[in-house]
Amino acid sequence: MPGPLPKYTIILTEDQKKELIHITRSYTFPHWQVQRSQILLIAFRQPGLSNTRISKEINASLTTVKYWRRKWCEDGTLKDSPRHGSPREFSPSVRAQIIALACSNLLLVYYIILPLPHRQAINCLTTSFGNFLHQKPPACKYETGRLPVVQKPKHY
Repeated sequence: MPGPLPKYTIILTEDQKKELIHITRSYTFPHWQVQRSQILLIAFRQPGLSNTRISKEINASLTTVKYWRRKWCEDGTLKDSPRHGSPREFSPSVRAQIIALACSNLLLVYYIILPLPHRQAINCLTTSFGNFLHQKPPACKYETGRLPVVQKPKHY
């Protein structure tokens, strides 16, 4: 017994169908867009096919298939809903530059050769960077008067 029919039936115009086919055959579209297009095309071509079969056919989760069938029927779009909360504070290019600097050995070299006040600044920078990755406001305070414990690198 195949089970109940899916709750949301996909209806596409000829233009929508052509656009979705174009997306699924393209190598330049993002994976998320291709996967969503595949879900809609399969559900349109085979309306009686269960969400479980579609998810297995395109290697996606069942939740993803259900979500995008419903989203298409309600909004008619492949785009994500706007994210909740405040907008990002840093652009993707700024984030990439900060991550590249933090992942380089340059920061460690500066830490070893700089005098003590500058080391405090680097400690503050690394704390702020950790917060930056989690989008928290930087928390750098010098009023404690103590230095954080930092292990010296081993010299071979």
